This record gives sequence, structure tokens and C-alpha cells, in this order.
Amino acid sequence: MLAGEISNDMVNEDPLKKFEIEVHNRILDIVVESINKRFIKHRQLYNDLSCLSPSYFLYIIQNGLPDQALTTLCDKLKSLNSNITYNGLKDELIHFAKNWDKLKKSLAESFATTYSLELTQDEEDDIESKMNPESQNMTCKSCKNCVVCCYNILQKCNLYCDAYANLFLAYKYVLTLPSTQVSCERSFSFLKNI
Repeated sequence: MLAGEISNDMVNEDPLKKFEIEVHNRILDIVVESINKRFIKHRQLYNDLSCLSPSYFLYIIQNGLPDQALTTLCDKLKSLNSNITYNGLKDELIHFAKNWDKLKKSLAESFATTYSLELTQDEEDDIESKMNPESQNMTCKSCKNCVVCCYNILQKCNLYCDAYANLFLAYKYVLTLPSTQVSCERSFSFLKNI
């Protein structure tokens, strides 16, 4: 034993240090190991889902998509739509990423920009709620930088019919995946209420 070290059989008398060693560090190790076990087998799917986030769009525009991106997601989506192809999904995502800055402007914002109208925030919210009443149920309040906003814009502008049909299905798939166990339990609670 070196000078200043505590051997295993010596009792640590500081209660805070003892709590940190015996409780805090053990719980932290269990949490990290549990997260690794739970998410490591779906690692490629999570990587594919991260490509759909608007925060990743700048990287897509500058560098393109990685070679293996969207392969696992495309395989999952084939069970929902047999016509979906890897290249089609990839091309739609790249095109959508390039046009995201134009598409994320709501119709009220583009109208105000085009005609130089000065609307108050209440008037813009009122116009937005009249144009898309379903978006009020979503958790996002139009941050225009999340997956929910992408889905809403595709739906609001009817881009899911022809232009981005595969991408719309991918966003729908992402939003129906429960991200935590709490989401699963909440959905069962809703089913019980129904």
C-alpha cells in the first residue's frame, strides 16, 4: 500500500465519502450498464432515427448521408409499405434537408413575409390554430427544430402524398415508437380508459 491509500479492510469514516462509494457509484454503474444493455442491440436503428432530426440537416447538406444510414429504418418500413426503397428514402431526406429552411416557415409567416404584414403574436397563433387544429395536440410548440415539427410541416403542406411519401412514413414511424417505458405504460393507461 502506498502512502495515503486506504486499504479495502479500512473503514472510511467520512459519511459523505462512504455514501458516494457505496451508494452513488454503485447506482451510477447499474444505470450505465442498464442503458447499454437496453439500447446497444438497436444502435443502428437509433443512428438512422437521428438522421431525421433537423439538427442533423446541416451535416447532411454539407457531407451527405453516411453509407449505411437509413438501412435499418428502411428494412423496418418495408413491413408497412413494400414499395419503399432505400435510395428513394435517402433522396427524399437529402432533398427535404436542403429545403428545410424554406419549408419550416409556416404559411402565416410566409404570408407575412411576402406581403410585409405586421401581425401580433396572438394573430399569428390564431391563424396557425385555424389552419392546423391537429397540431395543437402535439407536444411541440412550433420550435421548428424537432421531429414533430417536420411531421407537422409535411402534413400541413400535403407533401406526404407524392413529394415525400417515404419520408412521411419514416417520421410517422419515429413518432409512434415509445422512447421510454413510461410511454408504453401511459398508452396502456389510455387503453384502459377507452
